[in-house]
Amino acid sequence: MESSNKGHQRIRIYRRETLTSARRYLHYHEVHLLFDELIHRPWGGTRWNPAVDVWEKQDGFTIEIDLPGIKAEDVYVVVRNSTISVEGQRQLRQAHKEGIAHVCERPQGKFVRVFDFDYEIDADRIETTCRDGVLTIVVPKTTKTRDHYHETNTENRK
Repeated sequence: MESSNKGHQRIRIYRRETLTSARRYLHYHEVHLLFDELIHRPWGGTRWNPAVDVWEKQDGFTIEIDLPGIKAEDVYVVVRNSTISVEGQRQLRQAHKEGIAHVCERPQGKFVRVFDFDYEIDADRIETTCRDGVLTIVVPKTTKTRDHYHETNTENRK
């Protein structure tokens, strides 16, 4: 499946210097999601962006994506340089053929999540697992990036 990343929200994994600067970016992300929800949903242009958590440790990153109701073989993880794209599609059964739908909150359709790393990642050692509707992607850092992480955290503790 060829990825067309146009029009999809990209998540940039960047170097943070302090907790205050990190909080500023968290607010930006929250505002962006609210804006997307308020502007696009009323006009029928809803996109499904599965919920994501990204964690960093010295040796790499862990990305967890909630994908309930999607088979692992229907999800594609594409790695190019320092960018990881996760895409797929969820099809829900058509309830309106069986009766009257009173509430339909579960999104369906195609999704694409894109992660741009501001770090060197070891693309050859990326591991993916899917369990209980959660896709976990372990993204190892290169030795150079791991050393920079250790130096930065040591300086911040002083």
